Amino acid sequence: MQRDIVKEKLEISTLYDKAEFKELRKDRVAPLPDAVEIDLIGERQSWFGEKELLPDSKNNIVGKSSIDKDIMNSDDWLKAKSGDFEAATRVIDSLWSEKKTGQLKELIGSVKDKVLVTMPSSSGTNILPLVMARKFEKEFAGKLKVIQGDEFFNPTHNAEVKNISRFDRVFFKRKYRSEKPLNKNLEGKKAILVDDIFTTGGSVKSFSDELANNKLEVSNVVGLMGDKRFNLDKNTEQKLRTALEDTGIADDTGRLKSILTRTEAGMLIQRLNREKGLKNEKFRELAKRIQRLHKGVFVKNIRGNRKPGRDNSPGRPYRDNAKDAARVQSRGSRGGRGR
Repeated sequence: MQRDIVKEKLEISTLYDKAEFKELRKDRVAPLPDAVEIDLIGERQSWFGEKELLPDSKNNIVGKSSIDKDIMNSDDWLKAKSGDFEAATRVIDSLWSEKKTGQLKELIGSVKDKVLVTMPSSSGTNILPLVMARKFEKEFAGKLKVIQGDEFFNPTHNAEVKNISRFDRVFFKRKYRSEKPLNKNLEGKKAILVDDIFTTGGSVKSFSDELANNKLEVSNVVGLMGDKRFNLDKNTEQKLRTALEDTGIADDTGRLKSILTRTEAGMLIQRLNREKGLKNEKFRELAKRIQRLHKGVFVKNIRGNRKPGRDNSPGRPYRDNAKDAARVQSRGSRGGRGR
């Protein structure tokens, strides 16, 4: 069912002004769908001629390999997720060090034919990837340009991952739709994807697939926190096959391997092992959901707290944040204190 969604044509500099932000968002809640839709995903081939896989872990880098709950619960983190540029800078400074920048430079090597691409924000207010990408742009003396994901791609899933239980995330596909074509001169370039935190890697994988469909291959993934290993290794693949066999669920590990990230597979393995031997209604429902994954069926529209004012409809207006981005770049980093 098509529903009207609140649309706002605002400059991001106005959007993130604290007083106006609260007033504009007051009592504005976008409607949720009456029914859950499904999205059929076939064995898509990327523009590059093979199944889309993320870069190997050796090509990725994070400020901190484990997720620090204290940081995620801090005022600065919450403010950064709501559009506070100064808070975002402080968070990045605490997690990203000069040593990490040096490692990133070694990892990337030549910046020729490479661009930084920021992960689109599901909430519409998370600026951590943008601030981080602008920091890197400055560190590379402006030779590594930033492509703002929100300018070209619209998240079409209705909920943020944090609103979905960790064991259910594997069944919910994050989706991104191209809103306008990338510049022709970007074809054939390599994308360095910048995100803040990797919980399951599902969002990174889905957005990388969409970039591939737009003829932009992801060569590296950079983040503040989380596991930089996205592709299933042989050990995890074998554990998944064993868990499926032990629970009597038809095995199609090869299919799941092309769909799941390493963390998603790990979560599914934990859930299967936990419910091993059960034949109740809860287990039968789990088996059905796994069978849907085999067939390439994901729940697309997730009931959650869609951010008030977020326009997920086709043709949503682009909120230009060039002014604030320039301010962030000019301010620069205050010397990383990362670990």
